[in-house]
Formats: sequence, C-alpha cells, structure tokens
Amino acid sequence: MSDPRRFAKQPLDYDELITKLTKKGLVIDDDAFAKQQLKRISYYRFVGYGLPFERYSNEGRRIGAYCPDTHFNQIINLYDNDVILRHHLLEALGEIEIGVRNLINHTMCLRSRSAHWFMEPSLFVDSEKFDHTKFLKKINRDTSKTAQDGTAKQRQREQ
Repeated sequence: MSDPRRFAKQPLDYDELITKLTKKGLVIDDDAFAKQQLKRISYYRFVGYGLPFERYSNEGRRIGAYCPDTHFNQIINLYDNDVILRHHLLEALGEIEIGVRNLINHTMCLRSRSAHWFMEPSLFVDSEKFDHTKFLKKINRDTSKTAQDGTAKQRQREQ
C-alpha cells in the first residue's frame, strides 16, 4: 500500500481559522457566529463556497484574498441556500424515481398479465451489464426467508 499524501499545512483551531479568513479580507461581524458555522460545515467546505467571492489575478489565478466588502454571512447564505436547493432536488428526484418505477411496473404487469413479469426471461435482453439469471438469483438471495432476525439480510429483505 502506498503512503497516503501528506499535507504541509498545520491544523488550525477555529479562532486561528477566523483570523486567517479576516487576513484574507473577509469581513466577520460576529466571531462566535463564525466559529459556530465553521464547526457546523467545516472550514474547507466554507472556503469552497467562498470561491466566487475571491479575487483573481489578470491571469485568472486566485490571489488568496476576498473581494472588498465580502462578508462571512454572504458565504453562509450561499451555503444555506445550496442546502435548501439540494433538499428540494432530492425530494423531487425521489418522487420522480417512484413515478418511473410505478410506470414501468404497472405497464409491464398489464402487458404480461403477471405481477411477476420480472421473472420472465423473454422480457429481457442479457448483455455485459445485465444477466437475467444473476438478477433472479440476487432477488432470491435478498428476499430469502432464511434470514436471521436483526441481520442485514433480514433488513434488506424487509425493504
């Protein structure tokens, strides 16, 4: 096993990280709030969201400073809005997934006149990525009645 990459930067506590951000020109109105937020989301996630607020050289390189009048709260608001957007997208994707699954299952049940259409090999084309026999074995394995109570297999069968 190769040696993991080593970083030269020494870890800083939250107060030192806040000092580092202010030295880069970030306006922090409330150190306690900033510390709380860095504990919540981590320094490196925070600075990632701060990239649009950084200054760049004429060659397009980061110069290690924030644009004038950039406030800590602006970056936190960007992060929080991203969290909300991600939540809504995942919620919508969940609904889409359920709808697509239902559409496929309902259509196939009606066309094959069977609730067990997925067990019929003639409805599938085997390929490098899909093998119907292996698919059925996986279903059998995952839904086997021989699972011990409280085991991962039993939980998977329940799901």
